[in-house]
Amino acid sequence: MVYGQANAASPPEGVVVPTAPINGSTNTPSSGENPEQLYMNFDPRIHWPHNRSNEWYKLKMEEIKARGGRKANFGKAAQRMRQQRLEAERRTEKEMWAIEQGASVSTNKQPQPWSHHRHMDFGDVPQEELPAYVRKNPEWMHATAWMRENREQNLRRNREAAALRAAGLPWEHLFPRSGR
Repeated sequence: MVYGQANAASPPEGVVVPTAPINGSTNTPSSGENPEQLYMNFDPRIHWPHNRSNEWYKLKMEEIKARGGRKANFGKAAQRMRQQRLEAERRTEKEMWAIEQGASVSTNKQPQPWSHHRHMDFGDVPQEELPAYVRKNPEWMHATAWMRENREQNLRRNREAAALRAAGLPWEHLFPRSGR
């Protein structure tokens, strides 16, 4: 890498320096070259932030303070899991008691974190409901159109399979196992 930098001296005789792609470009096709493939730099932590209330942040900070530091809990994973389970049971008992008494129950459940295994899919989101920064980006709009198209294909295939299944006909051919 030293000899590949601008204004660098030439390498010694007999040393071969491989040429690197300029500006880190790779051979990935752009969105117009191959519409079947779609490459996106995507990180759910950045692109899908949660809108949480100040009350949620306050409760989260109390929870963090209650569990202590990492050294205080060292070797106490089972104890911590039991404590969390008991707290959850107490919470559900409290909610059940409130329902029996006719008191109002907080229906505002805390948002659960999305798994990193969740597929990125805007197929079920109407175009009008997309955030403004997504609507302004043509590559994102291309991606959402592709996702909507795939969703429509899947729904159509599921309807066909349901009709075939109801008629007692084979439907497995609609969902090939090979190829993916």
